Order: sequence, then structure tokens, then C-alpha cells
Amino acid sequence: MESEDPIPPAPPIPVPLNAKANSFGTMFSSEEAERKRMVEVVADRVVSELDLASFRGEVVTYMDGKAYEEARRVWNRGIDVRPAVVARVRGPSDVREVLRAARAAGDVPVAVRGGGHNVAGLGLVEAGGVVGLSLMRG
Repeated sequence: MESEDPIPPAPPIPVPLNAKANSFGTMFSSEEAERKRMVEVVADRVVSELDLASFRGEVVTYMDGKAYEEARRVWNRGIDVRPAVVARVRGPSDVREVLRAARAAGDVPVAVRGGGHNVAGLGLVEAGGVVGLSLMRG
């Protein structure tokens, strides 16, 4: 009885010359690396300016992993925008604080998101701040 040749291994996936690996070993282009770096820098600036003692809402950044991915998700899954900070506010004072911190961090652009159902994703802003109104009641 003849033995069959084993299935040859799959060829390696080509990696673009400008690719880098993140801490998880996932490859992405230098443009994606720059995009993520910008989000990190802006998030650190905005969070350092926030008065967390008086802020009653929730602040979500890239450091929050899965919570960040969920916070930046909108109804239209075709929208892939990475805000630096998603601030879920509980009242007008939180909104004022986010706007103040964004300005103090270098006039960081801010978008307001109500329900996240805008088909164009206008409730998000790349490397900026998002004021999420979902926790506001009253």
C-alpha cells in the first residue's frame, strides 16, 4: 500500500514592508500604527486634563481593551473610527468637564453621540473625544 504525501504547509502570509507588530503580535501597516499612536497620545492628554474627582460618568480609552471596542462601536459596522476618549456623561456638568478637558488638551475635536444609530457614524471622531449621552437620565 502506497502512503500518500502529506498535505504541504500553507505558504506564509505576505506582510507589507511597512508593517509592524503590536503587543499582541498582530501585524498592521505603518499607517495603522500611526493612527493608533495618535489615539494613545490624545487619550493620555485628555484624561490627564479631566477632573476625575468631579466627573460622575465613565471614561473609556484604548487602555480598556474590549470595553473600548464596545464603546467605539456604532450601529453601522462599516464605520471604523477610533476616538481617543469615549466619555459617557451623567449630566450637564460632565459634558462641560469633557469639553473643558478637550480644549485644555489642545483643542481636541469632540463629537456627541446619542444612540449611535447615525448611518454615517457622525457620533464619532477619529483621535478625538466622544460625549456619549446614553447614561443621561432626567
